[in-house]
Amino acid sequence: MKPYERLLEHNIKPSMQRIAIMEYLMNHPIHPSADDIYTALSPSMPTLSKTTVFGTGGCSDAYD
Repeated sequence: MKPYERLLEHNIKPSMQRIAIMEYLMNHPIHPSADDIYTALSPSMPTLSKTTVFGTGGCSDAYD
C-alpha cells in the first residue's frame, strides 16, 4: 500500500509532509522518534518543521 492510500485509510488528510513522514515510517519499521524523522527528512524538505513531525504523530498509528 502506498503512503497516500494508508493515510486516507486512517482518515488522515494527506499533505506533502504527512506523505513523506508516512513513507519514512513504512521504510523504517523500527518506530523512529519524531527527532529521527525530522533529521532524516528536513534536508530534502525545507518546509518541514519539528512541529509538523510531532503533530503528525497520528501517522504512526496508521502505520501499525
